[in-house]
Amino acid sequence: MLTEPNKKLNNSILFAIYILLSSLFTSLTGFGQNANAGSTKPDFFDTTLPITIELIINFDVLNEAKTPLNDYRQAYLSYWNEDNKVAKLKIKVKRRASSRDSLKCGFPLLTLNFPKEKVLATPFAGLDKVHLVTPCHTNDSCRNDQVLLEYACYRSYAHLTDFSIRVRLVKITLADSSNQQNKLHFTGFLIEDDEVFMRRYGAKILKIGNLQLSFTDRPSLNTIAMFQYMIGNTQRSITTLYKIKLVSLAGKSLIPVPFEFSQCGLVNAQLAKPAPYLNITDVRSRQFMGLKMPNNEYLDVKLMFNNSKQQIINEFESLELSSYAQKKQAIEYINTFFEELNSNPGKFVE
Repeated sequence: MLTEPNKKLNNSILFAIYILLSSLFTSLTGFGQNANAGSTKPDFFDTTLPITIELIINFDVLNEAKTPLNDYRQAYLSYWNEDNKVAKLKIKVKRRASSRDSLKCGFPLLTLNFPKEKVLATPFAGLDKVHLVTPCHTNDSCRNDQVLLEYACYRSYAHLTDFSIRVRLVKITLADSSNQQNKLHFTGFLIEDDEVFMRRYGAKILKIGNLQLSFTDRPSLNTIAMFQYMIGNTQRSITTLYKIKLVSLAGKSLIPVPFEFSQCGLVNAQLAKPAPYLNITDVRSRQFMGLKMPNNEYLDVKLMFNNSKQQIINEFESLELSSYAQKKQAIEYINTFFEELNSNPGKFVE
């Protein structure tokens, strides 16, 4: 029988073998080199310009009492093509589960399933199953603002690292196929799907549990921890990969990449709460949940954030929010982080 220390050692060896095989697979299958290298063709997420679409679906898809979760239904997506004419695609749409369900939203998050062969000559070329982030309630401008704030969180993280998930704003008209006079208008954003992400980086996304941090890239851990502290996000976990994608690149340590920031303090959604195991009750109360850093690592992280500060502020300044007060509140929240980053190293240094 294994003693407890031997069990831990055995688990570490098995985990190391798994990582080694995953890295070898990445290299042998050609993932180790960027599949987009040398390509000049832009893809859907290469621009920050919003795209305008109309989505015609049976509104029963939005109703959990009438349509099971993850049950795809037919829909039609209209958009403006390169000739400035309206074009139409037949796609599939489903409701998807999310931790946002705890916010008692009246409108679901959606997944759009594009037919890959039929979108090659459209702006949606390369997309497959793409998550659409929608407002919690489409008739509430405050909730729509919260979607834009989460979008800006994704955009902000991209200024801090080369390994981030891309997003694109979408201005949407949602029409009921059973009564097309019944329409909803709102802004959401689409999230880069795993296939596009892996193709872009020449990487593989691993699905494992109980991640051992010693196998991960330390600078990435520091960046994530400080970023999550900046936006006040405690609803995540690197070790259990909760709202974290784990990226394997040939010959490199594992790189964690965060996603979904709807319940962070910066967004400040109604009913959002901190992680239940923390001794805080206000979602806007920050708690540093990363590993304490040696002083040299802290100085590196501090320099990186300070160098990116204006770009991050610009992401929020450029948002078309219905409430100037909400934009001002978000920027003030970011500024308080930078004040603490530069004046209170004891919170972050071991």
